[in-house]
Amino acid sequence: MGGLEGLLGGQAANALGGMIQQFEAGQAHQVSPEDAAAHHDAVAQHLSPEAYKQAATEAASKMTPEQRQEVGPKLAEAARA
Repeated sequence: MGGLEGLLGGQAANALGGMIQQFEAGQAHQVSPEDAAAHHDAVAQHLSPEAYKQAATEAASKMTPEQRQEVGPKLAEAARA
């Protein structure tokens, strides 16, 4: 988790690491949308467009087809806003 710690600092990196573990364990429903958005924004501001695209592609590849169908309209709505 050295990369996260370098970007966010110890406590924020630990919180994000815990959230990532929840997602990877299939417990994403336990993470509030507000917390997810706040952590996304904290990390995204430090990424190049290429690194952001790579991270998004990697995240999407870990989703089930059902999850992709669920998140697609939400992403489209956020892009319009």
